[in-house]
This record gives sequence, structure tokens and C-alpha cells, in this order.
Amino acid sequence: TLRLRDGDTNEWIQVRKKRGETLQHVLVKAILWKLFHRDYPTMTIEATVPGEKLYTPDVVASTTFTPTTTKTTTTSSSSSSKNVVFWGESGRMSVKKAMDLCYNYPNAHIVHCRWGMTISEFSREIESALLRPEHDDDNNNNEDDAEMKMMRKRIRNRPGRFTFCSIPHHDVWRFIDSDSGTILATKDDLEWKELIIPPPPPTTTKTK
Repeated sequence: TLRLRDGDTNEWIQVRKKRGETLQHVLVKAILWKLFHRDYPTMTIEATVPGEKLYTPDVVASTTFTPTTTKTTTTSSSSSSKNVVFWGESGRMSVKKAMDLCYNYPNAHIVHCRWGMTISEFSREIESALLRPEHDDDNNNNEDDAEMKMMRKRIRNRPGRFTFCSIPHHDVWRFIDSDSGTILATKDDLEWKELIIPPPPPTTTKTK
């Protein structure tokens, strides 16, 4: 267990390395917390979102509930999903997971961060899936894709942001003062890419 702090606000966060988890992965969670917790005051690390049965966010914040580190069997509600305002991932993210998060948490600012690689090395597949033009769906009549079409339609209308970021150095410790536990990283130290998901075209009505 590591206890780390934001030197700008003197707030502390405790992070725990789980079995099979790399220390870099743990430190990136702490860096995401440091960079965003002032924008999202309820932010915490490795907490359970009520009703979420598939995924545990690395970093999360909500406007209406306090995420808990205890597993919950609470049934998912629209209020919970709508009021998750930040969801951070500090490791690999599949296309399915990216689409599920965009669909289920339409208001969340989703941040996908990796270390030791450039954004283009891990963002392409997700970008391709989320930016797929609507006319591609219209031209695909495969009934098996009906659910995916519905998901993409909702994703195109979501108000939440989707951001990629990269810590290009393999040595994540360069952003941590091990003596004081201070997280040194700033947003200027990372690479960023905002994913602009085009909304669906406006519906036109025929005039008589």
C-alpha cells in the first residue's frame, strides 16, 4: 500500500497494489487522481459503482453517490449511471469496454491513460469503433448488429467527453517523489487527445 499526496492541495490518497498488478499501473491511477480530483471532488480510486456488475473503474467520481471499495449488489439505476461524471482507466481497454462505458455512462468524462507508449499505439481500434459514420450502420442490414447500431446512436448523442492520455516514459517513478510521497506529474507532462464523436445529423422533415 502506498500513501501519496497532491503537493498543490496537500490532499492524500491511498493506493494498493493487487496481486498480478504492476506498480506502474497503480501509480498511473494515482497520477490520474492528482490531475483530476480538483475538478471532480468525489473522486476516488478502485471503487465500486452501484449496480455496475462488469467493470471496476481505476478512478471514478459521481455527483450523487460516494463510490465504495466494497462490492455491492445494488441494482443499477438510471440515476447512478447518469451521475457518474468521471471514469478513468490506467491500463488496457477493449473496444467493447469503451463502448459499454460510453453507452452506460453518457455524462461521464472517460479518460483512458497508458504509460510507456504513444497515444496512437493504443487508441486506433477504439477511435475506429466510436467514430464509425452513421451511414455505415444504415448500410449494414445484419440483424446481429442491431444492438450495436443502437449503442452507437446513443454514443453519438452522449454529452460526456472521451480523452486519451499517455505517459510516454516507462519510468513512472520520475513523477513521484518517493521520499515525501508527492505526485509531481502535471497535465503538461502527459500527451493528450480529445476524441470528438460527431453527433448524428439533424432529422429533416419533409414539407408538403
